[in-house]
Amino acid sequence: MTTDERRSHQRFSVWFPVTVEQSSERVWAICRDASGGGVLISATSPLTIGATVELKFRLSATEPDRIFPATVLRMLDNDDELLLAFPFRIALEFKERDDSFPDELNRRAEIRRIESSPTLPRS
Repeated sequence: MTTDERRSHQRFSVWFPVTVEQSSERVWAICRDASGGGVLISATSPLTIGATVELKFRLSATEPDRIFPATVLRMLDNDDELLLAFPFRIALEFKERDDSFPDELNRRAEIRRIESSPTLPRS
């Protein structure tokens, strides 16, 4: 994926737990941002660049697992507050683009904005 392709997907800053399976290894991670083309995660263990992995996650407790085959694009050392628990920052590209995923993330962001809006007292 080139820089232009990465920028062509609408990205959402969202945090949710992710499980990454590579061969027989399971890696725990947190999604940092997501789009219809992939995710950026902070992970407990490194992944092999170029490897095909399987991402599993839920956007809410009432939904079934979502499973996305993905390719590991790049990996850096994490340099923020998650460093101790999740020392690796990893970019993953979905094998197949999911155009409904950004719409779902956008709807959830709208719901959170509405739910977290302060209620003004009526006069």
